[in-house]
Amino acid sequence: MDKPVNQAYTPVLSLYEAKKENLIPILLAFQRKFSYLSRDMMQSVSVYVGVPESSVYNIATFYSQFRLEPPGIHKVHVCRGTACHVMGAEDCLGILKNGWASKPARPPLIMKSAWIL
Repeated sequence: MDKPVNQAYTPVLSLYEAKKENLIPILLAFQRKFSYLSRDMMQSVSVYVGVPESSVYNIATFYSQFRLEPPGIHKVHVCRGTACHVMGAEDCLGILKNGWASKPARPPLIMKSAWIL
């Protein structure tokens, strides 16, 4: 049995008809409003549009513009092009990684940072 639609998402969902064709526009609206798509959001969209949750997840993971985790407030960008590599970008990245003691793809949420590589 499907969970009911989370009432916190009603303002976004009410902008669209509950049709399968509106799935991507609805996901884009959630992305704009909340900056990412949580599992709860995808479940609510699934129930609203009447498609399996796996279909919503497949679309959300297929298109690169959708994020499934909240983005960091601070963006950490390390150039990894040839010129930057020659100038020591990998050393810089190593120092940053060791300072955070985290993989670049997933900084701790408490740091409120996102890696852009």
